[in-house]
Amino acid sequence: MKKNLNSVFTRVNTMVGVIMLLMLTGLMLQSAYAQIRVGFEPRTSVFTPTKTIYNVRGDFTMIGNTNMTLQNYTVGGQNGLSTMIYVDIDGDPNTLNSSSATLQLSDENGANPACSNIIYAGLYWTGRAHNSSSVNTFTVTKGSVTKNYDKSVVYLKHESESDYTMISASDAGFSENIYYPNGSSGNMYSAYAEVTSYVQQHGLGNYFCADIALREGGSSFDGTGYYGGWGLVVIYENSKMSWRDITLFDGHAYVEGGTANYDLPVSGFSTTQSGQVNMKLGIMAGEGDRPIEGDYFQIINQASNWVSLNHAGNATN
Repeated sequence: MKKNLNSVFTRVNTMVGVIMLLMLTGLMLQSAYAQIRVGFEPRTSVFTPTKTIYNVRGDFTMIGNTNMTLQNYTVGGQNGLSTMIYVDIDGDPNTLNSSSATLQLSDENGANPACSNIIYAGLYWTGRAHNSSSVNTFTVTKGSVTKNYDKSVVYLKHESESDYTMISASDAGFSENIYYPNGSSGNMYSAYAEVTSYVQQHGLGNYFCADIALREGGSSFDGTGYYGGWGLVVIYENSKMSWRDITLFDGHAYVEGGTANYDLPVSGFSTTQSGQVNMKLGIMAGEGDRPIEGDYFQIINQASNWVSLNHAGNATN
């Protein structure tokens, strides 16, 4: 049996301008505050348009990477104070930016990842290519290559393929997938497209995402700078794995610069009726500077205390 928790909150604090694209599994963002530009709603699949909860023996995973980096990289460097350039690792002269990440699945309870069944895959990308005003299409020339960029379009390739496949947010049938501001919210945009069929066909391995609509340059116009990256969310099942309820929520939240706390009330997820409660939370965010301290993401526990979320690869400061 399951029960619902109806009074759970998360809190975001930031010292810099930041756009947040959040994928919440097992959580539902109910209330909208000033930083919410597109409300967080359950994301369904084109194959199961009425399914908002995946009750499976299985799990979810998230991979992704950045397609922008500092021209003069240092561990303590800040994109808002430096020139940003493309990351381009694919060896393809026809792409201006590209990065990759490896899709691996769990071997929980002796499960063979190669035998797991992928039931959903969603591709997200986000970036900033303009300052005071914005357009969804623009042209960039670097060397002898000219690209006509569209913020709603990226290119995806599995390591087994020689050519990229064009992925378009408009293919999902939504007018804004997810948010393309013009002169507001720092002109930080985010987009989504379902790629279940592609990932089912290609399975495990290295995935490349190329030619996100981004622009190289410095930050003479403000202190935020340019950024851009992508993420892939995969839900899968395997008969040897434990049972889980998985729900994917996406939207667009903009946290403005300066010292501020933003509370994001969430509810609607199921937990076990008794015993230890375990929850797995996946988050995607863009535009943040590592050396700036004070940023955090917290969740309130049953004792009504705020607890900072962190793991071995990510400190709480």
